[in-house]
This record gives sequence, structure tokens and C-alpha cells, in this order.
Amino acid sequence: MNRIRHRLEGERNLRVRYIAPVRYNQIRGPFRVSIALEAPIIEWGRNRERWCFMHDLDDRSLVRLMDDFRAVSEERRSVD
Repeated sequence: MNRIRHRLEGERNLRVRYIAPVRYNQIRGPFRVSIALEAPIIEWGRNRERWCFMHDLDDRSLVRLMDDFRAVSEERRSVD
């Protein structure tokens, strides 16, 4: 089971960090990649309150995430 860390940012924003190993099925709904920290992160949830470092994904989840990126990229190219 994953350890989860909570952190309050400002007065109202609770950020939840998922600790390795993070599985793809823990990422619920739309997500995005951010490079705002020292390493790339995946953010998801309402107001992007949930996140994990990309390197904390397990191997299978990282491959699936890369497949998602590839599919979106190919979809954009086919529209042009």
C-alpha cells in the first residue's frame, strides 16, 4: 500500500503526494505533466491537488503513461 503525504499550501489548498510505487489506476480523471519542481510530476484531481513524481510510477504505469502521450501526439498530427 502506498504512503501518502499531505501538505497544506496557503490557507486552503491541500496537496496530496503519492509515494512510490504509484500505479496508473491511482491517477483518476484528467492529468497533466508539470516541471514546476526539481523533477517532472503528474498532477490530477480537482485543482490538481493530487500528484506524484513521474519517477515514482511503477514500470508498467510509466509505460502506459508514455503510450497515452504517444496516442495523443499521433491524434494531434492526424488532425493537421
